[in-house]
Amino acid sequence: AATLPFDWLRTRLEGVVQLLRNDFEGFFDVSDSVPIPGVDGKVAHRGSVHSFWHDDPSDPTMRETYRRRIARLGTVDAWDQPVLFVRAAGWRDELLRAGELLAVLR
Repeated sequence: AATLPFDWLRTRLEGVVQLLRNDFEGFFDVSDSVPIPGVDGKVAHRGSVHSFWHDDPSDPTMRETYRRRIARLGTVDAWDQPVLFVRAAGWRDELLRAGELLAVLR
């Protein structure tokens, strides 16, 4: 399947829910950029609820790529065909909010 916006990010569950509810408002906003430990020359660009470890959100080409991924996510239709949304929990507390994610995905 084609790449979607959360595929190459590290995002807290609250961030996934927030971004989905707010049409990805603030998606490209980052508060700082830090070197990735043990990986020479790589930088993580961190926001309040997500981080870019593979892409630079200040790059216009990257932004356009992510806009296409966001638009593609908006076309996913789980009514006609089953859709599997895979999410790895960052910590146990995220499991308690799984119902919230399900509600926003519907």
